Amino acid sequence: MTDIKSYYQQRLNHYTKLAEEYNRKSRSLSMIRLFCFVLWGLAIYISTFYNMTMVMWSILVGLVVFVFLVIWHNKVLDKKKAYDVYRDINSKELKALNNDYSSFEDGSEFIDEAHKYTHDLDVFGPFSLFQFLNRCFSLLGKDDLAERLRSGYQEKSRILAQQAAVEELSQKNEWMQEFRVLGAQTTARQKTK
Repeated sequence: MTDIKSYYQQRLNHYTKLAEEYNRKSRSLSMIRLFCFVLWGLAIYISTFYNMTMVMWSILVGLVVFVFLVIWHNKVLDKKKAYDVYRDINSKELKALNNDYSSFEDGSEFIDEAHKYTHDLDVFGPFSLFQFLNRCFSLLGKDDLAERLRSGYQEKSRILAQQAAVEELSQKNEWMQEFRVLGAQTTARQKTK
């Protein structure tokens, strides 16, 4: 248990530093963009005293530089957001190792008092099995987890296959975190559309 705690703590520290570094880069790029925009306007104004060719070149060069800076800034922001998600994942996992699962959704929307066992056994809701297992970022993933908890598998082969998949994934912590970050970013993009 200590090894996994130190693993999550190291990753939390690492991604906190990276998020702070990229936050500083983002602020610097914002200032550079502002400076370049003012300089661009000044260059266009000064070039009007010469000829139209100078004005066009000022507009073109300034536009190219500004678009380059915007693209670069967006890449920095994307990395910062990814590092924020990594930091969040590791922070939540550390809390979970200390028996605090409040950071994870509890699946209250899946509570069905008429179901033969999910309500009695606290499968959904606060302090439930769903909250203990839930690492889903998408609605589809949460629905799938809820359905598996409601129905389960009846055939031995499916149960063994599921256990083998869980065993394999438990050995790929870094890959799982990359997958979760991608899931969080995809879900965030879908919400903004």
